[in-house]
Amino acid sequence: MWLKSQFFGLQSAKGMHLQREKELKRKFGFFDIFRKNDAEIQYQFAMQNLQNGAYEEAVRLLLLSANQGFPLAQLELADCYADGYGVAINPIEAFSWYYKAACSGNPDAQYEVAVCYEQGNGIDRNLQKAVEWYQKAAEQGIAESQYNLAQCYANGLGVKQDAEKAVFWYQKAAAQGNPYAQFNLGGCYLQGIGVPVNKSVAKKYFEAAKRNGHERA
Repeated sequence: MWLKSQFFGLQSAKGMHLQREKELKRKFGFFDIFRKNDAEIQYQFAMQNLQNGAYEEAVRLLLLSANQGFPLAQLELADCYADGYGVAINPIEAFSWYYKAACSGNPDAQYEVAVCYEQGNGIDRNLQKAVEWYQKAAEQGIAESQYNLAQCYANGLGVKQDAEKAVFWYQKAAAQGNPYAQFNLGGCYLQGIGVPVNKSVAKKYFEAAKRNGHERA
């Protein structure tokens, strides 16, 4: 009887372990952060640590994941270097990780790379490259990038001035509720910049900008 109880005890422990693995697989799609050294699980645990304020541990896990080429970890790690969470602020490191994530196609990272090039954060200022990366992120639907790209075309920053292209990208960003794009688009319709004058359409965009919090609308 004693042997039988011990046997069932071992079966129960094994069953609990398998159940835990199933839970991890359902939640993360993988088994074990330490056994598999999996980048996605490391990223998930890092995000939990960030939410709990354990920034240094989060950075440690993000580095493990980012060094395996996981774009979301690279993006988050760049944010940590940019804002000083768990590490000293380091614009050069921030740009380096944004760039790696951007090269993997992450649109948020592409936007951040563009901002870095426009403002000279962690890299020499280069408006042509800023436009190039704003374009990439804008094509993937990042509203802020669409607005900034429109601004570049409207003002001839890093690209030849083109009112029609500016309107095109203002429209893209405005459709996503960006109040600055809505306000500027209203101005375009009011003054006939890149589009025919249409005061009723201009009014519609000014009202939308005001609803979305634009301070001058």
